[in-house]
Amino acid sequence: MNQHRLSLLALLLLLCAYMASVHFYQRWNREVLGGGDPWGYYLYLPAIFIHHDLLHLEQSLAARERHNSVNRYSTINPLGVDEVRHVGEGRQVNKYTLGVALLFAPFFFIAHFIASFTDYPADGYSFIYAYCIILSSVFYTLLGLFFLRSVLLRYVNDLTTAIVLIIIGLGTNLYFFTVINGPMSHAYLFCLYALLMYATERWYAHLRLPDALLVGATAGLITLIRPTEILCIFIPLLWGIGSRADFSARLALIRAQSSVYVAAAAAFVLMGLPQLFYWKYTTGHFFYYSYGEEGFNFLNPKIRKGLFAFKNGWLIYTPLMCFALAGILLLWRRREYWLPILIILPLHIYITYSWWVWNYINGFGSRPMVQLYALLGVPLALLVAFAIKKRWLIAGLAPVFVLLTGLNLFHTWQFTEGMMWSQDATRAYYFGILGKTRMDYFDLVRYDSNEPQPDTNRIRLLRPLFQETFEDSLSAQYTREHTRFGDFAYVLDNATGYSPGLMTEWHQLNTEGGRWLRVSVWCMRQYQGSGFEVSSMLTVAFERNGRNYKWRGLRLDNKTGNTHYSLWGGQPHVWEQVYFFVKIPRRVRPDDLFKVFVWNPTPNLIWLDQLEVELWK
Repeated sequence: MNQHRLSLLALLLLLCAYMASVHFYQRWNREVLGGGDPWGYYLYLPAIFIHHDLLHLEQSLAARERHNSVNRYSTINPLGVDEVRHVGEGRQVNKYTLGVALLFAPFFFIAHFIASFTDYPADGYSFIYAYCIILSSVFYTLLGLFFLRSVLLRYVNDLTTAIVLIIIGLGTNLYFFTVINGPMSHAYLFCLYALLMYATERWYAHLRLPDALLVGATAGLITLIRPTEILCIFIPLLWGIGSRADFSARLALIRAQSSVYVAAAAAFVLMGLPQLFYWKYTTGHFFYYSYGEEGFNFLNPKIRKGLFAFKNGWLIYTPLMCFALAGILLLWRRREYWLPILIILPLHIYITYSWWVWNYINGFGSRPMVQLYALLGVPLALLVAFAIKKRWLIAGLAPVFVLLTGLNLFHTWQFTEGMMWSQDATRAYYFGILGKTRMDYFDLVRYDSNEPQPDTNRIRLLRPLFQETFEDSLSAQYTREHTRFGDFAYVLDNATGYSPGLMTEWHQLNTEGGRWLRVSVWCMRQYQGSGFEVSSMLTVAFERNGRNYKWRGLRLDNKTGNTHYSLWGGQPHVWEQVYFFVKIPRRVRPDDLFKVFVWNPTPNLIWLDQLEVELWK
């Protein structure tokens, strides 16, 4: 125990950090079961054990809505939600597999026991259930780090292990998916990957049946949670193979221990049987693709964007994993995980970023990579151990590790303050808010448009180019009900779609490229909410041969009455001028088409007045 006290101390530190964070970010944890992936994973438990409506889910959904401010939004499913699929005759099938629910189960029953003798409603959705499910993510993350610690101590010393545990636990988005968005699947998969590595090493060290069964069951549960994670079977299959002689020895072992391998395979299959029975019960078929039209495009993967884009790019938001990737070069010295990593990592990246929504909404950074941090912990440890031996190298890397860990924690805090929403972020926005504790108006602009905004103290107005006052009284879209200037304003709905605006060939404006356009409109809305996900937009487009070669859009709905400049901010019944600057492309041609208008794709009305375009230098 004393020999490995630093790594145990690191686990204790992480426990304290996670529990403190859970309470610090408590307001984020109250609605974790209110919708989306977490509700889909969790749904099995209250539907089976409390509401007994697994086939129709009406009581379960009603209980959810008593505690969570989530609106039904699906126009396809009679229940009004997209987390489940309607398969006819009122029958609903959960979109998500039940693997995570199996891991939730102990904490669900603890919450249900507490609710039975307290004032919390024992309906599966009161706060005690949400709180216990959040604690489950902390438990499984720490359990995964414990198993990873056991693995790492075979390769590196206690100090190095402690450093790696802190880096992975606090310096990556595993932290976010533990304390903020814990009920997603990724912290649980991280734990299972670490357990699979631990069980694999025990199996090859002792060749005992219980270890083989644990390997098979763990790999089966990983695959049950996310079927694409079936790649995990390469960990036990390829572990320790570094040469032809190793490969021959492995084949001989399989022949000698064939019955044990069969038993492990049976354990793997057994983990998937509950899912097959559930699909049979709800759909009449043992196999059912519950994701509908969502799927993979293997001919057009977005690998570069998935790794480096500012829309949830993996290495942009978890740069510490660059060191784990560099450490793969050191695996040739310890080849146990050489082949598993070389096979799993590229295949995982290819499959992950072939998904139709490659930036994986709902989170911070590229969440499907989180589960691989257990596997990548080995090369990261080898790199840290190598750096410690070279004192000059660790002296240079240590401040980088500390800085990037702090950056991860800071970005997580920014997320909770409405400043960081990486799934649609832009380069201009990311660097605009880097290090900030409070946003300004132009930060909101950078998020929407990815257009760097000029210092208004260093540019000046040359002349106005266009003005639309919306004073035409002949159309039904013009109204006296709400106006900002003059007698009329323009009310835009999604049936009309586009407002009056400017559409002209560029030469008509008589100006050259490289200068700035200031585009603005006064607007007001009456509905509540931020209008962030789907919003009316002020748009600017440069078009050539029927295609936009530069397009910029600015959300309107979260700009009115948004005194704190939060991405989620904004108030109704407030007239406000929304504006932004757009750089004129230097390659603009006289016959290019230039367009400015407001676009409304939402069911909500928005009132417009005074649309203007100005030239600035």
